[in-house]
Amino acid sequence: MNQRITNKHLFNMLSHVNDVMSTPKDVCTDGKHNVGNIHLYDNNIVQTKNESGGIAFLARCNTKREAYMCLESMYETVRQFRLHRGI
Repeated sequence: MNQRITNKHLFNMLSHVNDVMSTPKDVCTDGKHNVGNIHLYDNNIVQTKNESGGIAFLARCNTKREAYMCLESMYETVRQFRLHRGI
């Protein structure tokens, strides 16, 4: 992919990752953080761990392109795993 990575690209890939992993797509609902949601924090890929907003880093990335490539890899890995397990 030689084109510029935009926020729209990242949010679309995040949606795919959250979908394939069956995690909430929205970071917050009714003022509480959705546990399990995967989102970006300063181009880093993080997952919400509690309703107070605690996070765990899944991938540390410096650029949007790095974040996109990591998300793409995460998506394809989980998709292939589920495909082979028949999930």
